[in-house]
Amino acid sequence: MEQSRKNTEEKITEGEIKLFDSIVRSLNIAVESSALYNPAHPAVEQAVKNFKGHLDNWLSVHESLDTGVASDNLLLQNNFVREKNDLYRQVAGYLHQRGVIALRISRGVELKELLDFFCLIVKDAKLIKRSGGIASQIPSAGHIFIKEIDYRKFLAGDESTSTGVTEEERTLWQELTSLDSSAGTDILPESKLDFVMHFLKDQKRSSSLLNKVYKEALAKLEDRTVVNNFRATFVRMLKYAQQQSPDSSSVIKQDLTKVIAGLNPDFVANLFSGEQEDDSAFNLGQDFLKDLPEDTIADFMASLIDSEGKMSDNLFKLFDKLVPQESSSGSLVATLADKLFEKKLLNKNTLSQLQVSVKELFEANSSSQFISQMYKLTVETLIDKSVSGKNKGSSLSALAQDCLESLEEPGLQRQKIWLLLNILWQEDKPEEFKKFCDILTAACKKIIQPEYLSSIKESIEFFSEKLKPQQSQNQEIAGYAHSALGELTEKAVAEKIISFIPRLDERGMPDVRSILAKSQWAPDLLIEAYVLEKNKAVKERICSVIAGLGPAAAASISQRFTAEIGKEGSSLGELFDILKKLNPQEAHKAAQTMLQSKDLDTRLAGLENFMSESEEEKSLLLEIFQKEESTQVKEKIIGVLVKTNSAPLLNQLFIILSKRFSPRKYLLTYIRACGDFSVNQAIPCLEQVVARRPLLDNQAKRELRVSAVVSLGEIASPEAMIVLKKALNDRSESVRKIARLAVESCKDKGIANSA
Repeated sequence: MEQSRKNTEEKITEGEIKLFDSIVRSLNIAVESSALYNPAHPAVEQAVKNFKGHLDNWLSVHESLDTGVASDNLLLQNNFVREKNDLYRQVAGYLHQRGVIALRISRGVELKELLDFFCLIVKDAKLIKRSGGIASQIPSAGHIFIKEIDYRKFLAGDESTSTGVTEEERTLWQELTSLDSSAGTDILPESKLDFVMHFLKDQKRSSSLLNKVYKEALAKLEDRTVVNNFRATFVRMLKYAQQQSPDSSSVIKQDLTKVIAGLNPDFVANLFSGEQEDDSAFNLGQDFLKDLPEDTIADFMASLIDSEGKMSDNLFKLFDKLVPQESSSGSLVATLADKLFEKKLLNKNTLSQLQVSVKELFEANSSSQFISQMYKLTVETLIDKSVSGKNKGSSLSALAQDCLESLEEPGLQRQKIWLLLNILWQEDKPEEFKKFCDILTAACKKIIQPEYLSSIKESIEFFSEKLKPQQSQNQEIAGYAHSALGELTEKAVAEKIISFIPRLDERGMPDVRSILAKSQWAPDLLIEAYVLEKNKAVKERICSVIAGLGPAAAASISQRFTAEIGKEGSSLGELFDILKKLNPQEAHKAAQTMLQSKDLDTRLAGLENFMSESEEEKSLLLEIFQKEESTQVKEKIIGVLVKTNSAPLLNQLFIILSKRFSPRKYLLTYIRACGDFSVNQAIPCLEQVVARRPLLDNQAKRELRVSAVVSLGEIASPEAMIVLKKALNDRSESVRKIARLAVESCKDKGIANSA
């Protein structure tokens, strides 16, 4: 059998174990988030999505994930892969308490299935059992399969079952419950004193016995009767303690707190939910912790939290009920925080979960002294250093001190932002919303660095688009959110974010784009940075951010064109390509503006993509042509005008270029452009060039006529064919030769004389 197990273990690779670790870790986070928030909270969906991501990595290789659940460990493929692992123990204990002994999740599982599953398993364990278990509430046709404990058999008390209550323990239980047999007197019989002292000193054994009896009672649905018996017995012990000297009384009560601290948290909650009906003079809830040292009370509370495995609202409410009022307003809460910190039940990662939970409790129970103190220590200490001094004198608890000393650490800064966002998401009171808005914006502006961009982005997204409907509908809250958004996207912040672009890798660029897209200052600042930047790769990054701003960037570039027109060495040409992609219509307007620039390159860049769309624009371009001194620009304008294919404009330009004192090179450019762009409307003008019979034929004049024939051949229309056939009889041999080639070319293209 040992060899068989060894062979099975060999099939589980180290990589699979590490992947299983990540699944268990994300499962634990998803459980905590589901327990802490309502199902609609974004933190729940995000945590479950994260779990599904790790799960999908496993299911991409395996058909299913099969997990066994022991009381203190998890099994993978029927094997324990981690021994004495706290995380595995915590997750296993949580699932086992809810009756789960095996969990299978098959390939194809959907996010909704997982969300529904987590909603089920975070319910109270007792409620789950009474409603028939988790398996009965999961669709049989789904991808999640649960195997559950049969509690009626598991807790039946069979002596042959190691988990049942043994005969020796039954005898102990009978002895314990008989303590209340002499009701009406506070004096315990001498024969019972040794038993009581032994019971209180062997706390681990005593707690184990009581938990077993309580589980058996749960299985038989008789837990209320058992709880009442327990309560009566504890009351009798406390009455006995009150008859002793102060020192002896304190020792007995301290020992009893250690026994109760080892009990099931549900058991403890039920124990203090009612009182002895036959003894109105003694209140267990009020007298249990009375006169005990603060350290003992804190130990008791920390032990219950340890048993539960998390800090729950129910426990805090129980503490508020049990803690004597004279203690709850003092430093007890800080001492409890120290105990939790020492037990490693609180750290920087779990602190924020406690803080959000306490924030919700405080809102619902602001008059509670215990919860008020916990709120001040956990929530206000982290976000406002001055609060700690007001509530705990010169020293802080170990937890608060550690947090305050670590505020500059990257991990805690992100956690702080996360905490504040969650508090704001739940806050519906305008004055409280504003308070935490101010704290959050101050915290964000303090950490504007590349490593915190994601936290800043999340804060901006919250204020701009993620308020709850009831928050958005509240004018005061919406106004505070708008002001906070303005602070997080102000000019100084945008400048700093833009300064990170040269050294950021591609992973950080989406956060930059998202942040700057919400800033009114970003377009102008980015354009300025783009113009000044010399590194081509960095310019491309800046350009990608500008492109993401859309219309706002297009408007900013257009304003830049107006401002820089007439400047020597302006940067308009560089920005024109960006504008074309953002807004072609604005680019068209900008191109006209560029034609007015004194800078040659800017005028050429404007003409490169200029297309005359109206008669006014065509006339303007013709006017610019006549005033232009640069040959390059004039030739570019000729090309733009020819491409309009407008007969009146082509004729008007031809007249200007054909004048006696006009340089023939521009007419030659015109003729060639007509052929390059196959401008059919230019045929009458080209025909005039071919038909001319100069008295003195020279090379320059022949070049114009030959070019006209070539352009007609490129136009290759029936109308062009008529002119070409006439040119076959031209007296110039070079014209006739080119005309024959052009005609043959037209015929090859299937063009014939329509006449």
